[in-house]
Amino acid sequence: MATSPDEPALYNRLLHVAIVDSPPSVKDQKEAPEIALDLGRAGAAAVLVIAAGPTVWRIENARPEQRAKIAFEGPSPFDLKNAPEHILAGFRVGAFGADDFTSPRDYLENHGPARTRRYCAAMEKWKKLFDAAPRQMRIFVFQSPDRIEVNEEFLGGSPPPKSSPNWTVGQECHRYAESDK
Repeated sequence: MATSPDEPALYNRLLHVAIVDSPPSVKDQKEAPEIALDLGRAGAAAVLVIAAGPTVWRIENARPEQRAKIAFEGPSPFDLKNAPEHILAGFRVGAFGADDFTSPRDYLENHGPARTRRYCAAMEKWKKLFDAAPRQMRIFVFQSPDRIEVNEEFLGGSPPPKSSPNWTVGQECHRYAESDK
């Protein structure tokens, strides 16, 4: 289902970062929570989801011509439901063998330069894959979302993100890099 390495940059001009602080709760702990990922208004934007905890991502409103629209990073496995071919740009997941991946905690908890470097190093890898400008890579923090909606200019959801659409990877990683000196 994943696209070729040249397609994320070819089909997208923006990359939004969705940090999912915690998945929604489920009644049966044996089941992974399911979160809708609506790509209907994505336009030229893609989304990188950084999440902890196994999650099933239900892809909604994806069109056949959309390619390389979603990427995943974190410690836990994920699955895609209703995903059209070539919608997945890539993934770096600890449960699938990736090392030195970042997690929501790396961004949300201020525990020193090692976590900061891990988060910013991960953003650098995704920046290169998508050929994205860090100042245009907006960060959105979600707490237990049922749904994330990808829009060309921002991410919305239910409940809405707990962050400003003005937060960017460029600002965050630059600030952290300066504080490490």
